[in-house]
Amino acid sequence: MGYTHYWKSSGKGLSEKNLIKAIEVMGKIVKDQPKLLASWEGTGEPLVTEKEINFNGKEDNSHENFVISVNWNGGFNFCKTARKPYDLVVVACLAVLKHFCKDTVHVRSDGDTEEELGPGIALAKIYIPTMETDFTKIFN
Repeated sequence: MGYTHYWKSSGKGLSEKNLIKAIEVMGKIVKDQPKLLASWEGTGEPLVTEKEINFNGKEDNSHENFVISVNWNGGFNFCKTARKPYDLVVVACLAVLKHFCKDTVHVRSDGDTEEELGPGIALAKIYIPTMETDFTKIFN
């Protein structure tokens, strides 16, 4: 299938307030990575609002878009990045999601090493200094 990241929630206990906090931080990360990111189709600008994040890699470095919205009521989602450069930001956003939604969101990845997931987690930690950095606790 290709290198992919997954997140899911039953929706029970999933707080819109926490999703808004997560999206706010994700938006800062996305806005600070203009060389890596584009819109969902790989051209133009990523979508960053207070209620939604939607981005892909740029042009030849695009694969599948990452999207999260305050309207997410749980369920299963995934983003296949094929290890393209924007994977760094997808991992960072998922670490942020896990930080704010803790036990209500389950995040996992085809990446299973510090080498694969560590840089994205380190990027997220710049924006949330108190964030957990053990990739096995974030992506479990």
